[in-house]
Parts: sequence; C-alpha cells; structure tokens
Amino acid sequence: MNTSNESATTNQPAIKLKTCPFCASQAEVKRADDGRFGVQCRCCRASVATVWQTADQALRWWNLRQSGPSYHGGLATKGISTAKKRRACRRNLKRARQQKQLQRIRRNVEEIMPQLQAARAEEMAEAQTAAAQSRARLAALLTRHSLRLG
Repeated sequence: MNTSNESATTNQPAIKLKTCPFCASQAEVKRADDGRFGVQCRCCRASVATVWQTADQALRWWNLRQSGPSYHGGLATKGISTAKKRRACRRNLKRARQQKQLQRIRRNVEEIMPQLQAARAEEMAEAQTAAAQSRARLAALLTRHSLRLG
C-alpha cells in the first residue's frame, strides 16, 4: 500500500491531532492511493491503519487510543479493585494535585511579577543615583586632593 503525506493545508480535519502516546512526537495524517486515511507517528511509526473513509475518522481513532492492550485490560477489570489499580489511582491523583498546585503557583507568580518588576526598577534607579552621587563625591575629593598636592 503506497501512502503519501496529507498536508494540513489541503485537507483540514475538524479534529485536533494528539501527539503520539508512545513517544510524544507529532503524528501526521496519511492518505493511501485508494483514498483511505490513517495516522502515523513521525518518530516511532506507531499508526492507525489507512482504512478510514475520512481523515476525521482516522483522527478520532488516533485520539481515542482504544486499540491498545491497556484499554482492553481496563475493560476486563472494570469494576474490580486491584492493588495495581489503586497504586495507579494514587499516583495519578498525586500528579493531578501537583499539577494543580503548580498552576496555582504560576498564577500567583504572574499576579506578583509586575509588582516585583516595578520594585526592582525602583531599586535600580535608586542604586544608579547613589552610584552617581558616590562618583561625584569621589571626583570632588580627587580634585581637592590634586589641588593640595599641586
């Protein structure tokens, strides 16, 4: 089966293409000679077969990610509590809390940053005026000292 890359400008699907679930690289829509569509990762070549009538259908299957063993394993143990599932749940909850805390910190920093920048600019201005005054006093002392010697 010969495939060619389908550019995003000629065929703009309505669905946003997610990154590869295995290597997090960009994926691309492929179009076979018979007009069917698929999706393939540019890096690791993971793919959704070119069997779909439209690019949107291929993108839906790429974004659903329901064809892997983890999805089917999850269905097989749906409703059953296992130690592995509980660990994964705790891990995911911990990550979610960390992300939420990080977002809160970022928002706080974004709110405070203009105030800090203004205070920093004020301090720099004060330091520059103090340095200019020190240079002026030093220059005055040097001229007085050179007048006494001469």
